[in-house]
Amino acid sequence: MLFTKNLNSISTAAIALLFLACSKSNTQSQCTSCPGSSGLQFQSKPEYSNTAEALSKWISDSENNSIQEIISQPEKFELQIRYSRRSTIDHTEYEDYYFSYAPKEEKHYFYPASTVKLPAAIFALEKLNEFENINRNTPFLVQGDTLPISTSRCIEQIFAVSDNKANNLLFELLGADYYNRRFIELGFENSRISHRLSAANSAEQTTLPIYFFENTDTILSIASQTNAPIGKLDLMGIEKGISYIDDNGQRKEGPFDFSLKNWYDLKDQMQTVKRLIHPELYAENMRFKINDEQRAFLIETMAKTPKDLGYDQSTYFDSYVKFLVFGDQKQLDNPFLKSHNKVGLAYGTLTDTGYIVDEENQIDFFLSVTVLVNKNEQFNDGVYEYDKLGIPFMAALGKRILAFEKNLK
Repeated sequence: MLFTKNLNSISTAAIALLFLACSKSNTQSQCTSCPGSSGLQFQSKPEYSNTAEALSKWISDSENNSIQEIISQPEKFELQIRYSRRSTIDHTEYEDYYFSYAPKEEKHYFYPASTVKLPAAIFALEKLNEFENINRNTPFLVQGDTLPISTSRCIEQIFAVSDNKANNLLFELLGADYYNRRFIELGFENSRISHRLSAANSAEQTTLPIYFFENTDTILSIASQTNAPIGKLDLMGIEKGISYIDDNGQRKEGPFDFSLKNWYDLKDQMQTVKRLIHPELYAENMRFKINDEQRAFLIETMAKTPKDLGYDQSTYFDSYVKFLVFGDQKQLDNPFLKSHNKVGLAYGTLTDTGYIVDEENQIDFFLSVTVLVNKNEQFNDGVYEYDKLGIPFMAALGKRILAFEKNLK
């Protein structure tokens, strides 16, 4: 269900009860007198500062150990949070709140990992619309492959189990130039795509030819394309850690350099999901070039679990790619609570961006979170605290913000 009217408005009394002794700031949404506020202070527009202070205190007062460990040292864990809820002023719009350990969060790098598969899915459907004789269910082959697949199935695999091969097939269809042109057109100037995922040819600039067919007849061929060279990113935190494991399995002293990697800013991630869910909030030229049927397919697929799409539950449990709210449970047993989301997990960084809907309590909001869990500060060694700390934190934080919404109803 996509809510189109206000369903969770806030009363002044409810906010007052939440942050109690916190006093309203006229210039920024900080609450220096609240317990825990020194570690977690959400920012917002001045007119939303009361709610930002209440949110800061609400999360800081959590008794969850993983929340407390991470918010007490946000710089260590490179914590960033973006939260967007229905506006109390105009119920058709949203209020935005954000926290970042860094002074300029939009300029501080984190590895986006599989979150880049979200624009891959959207842009692939855009690309199909450039041709009259194919659609998302038309089978295609990338040169060198022997098993045909459709764009629909690639997208299902991306959201069900975050399949790298499915993503890379769509990369061959699009090429880095398409991503990066569309990012600029959409105003996502802090993001760029430079490579495939977990592939031997990940940084190859030339894509492979693609053939769409009906039965045994080729109905469309897309030639290989050579994309523009990728320059190095110039961002804070682009070099991380004290050592790393190189491609030959050797330990190297010094920080790991991410400057040639993909970059998908957290603000842009949230904007991607918001534009997909609520295109009416944006000017025509800022919307995705997909039709209503394609949009509905994407939104529905984002919320599905692996078992919904035929995957073995013993390996691909319900919360396999749903960290926020659901990460601490194997099975999703509430049919009224859903997350339309995309996660990323690599190099110790966990990210999840989603539209979370509680139909039973008539609540919906957007939430984007990224956190680094790499205690030994060595990169590319596969030793990270995902299960011990990262995913439990994501689940607890999602639940805490969901409770915040319930308390403000």
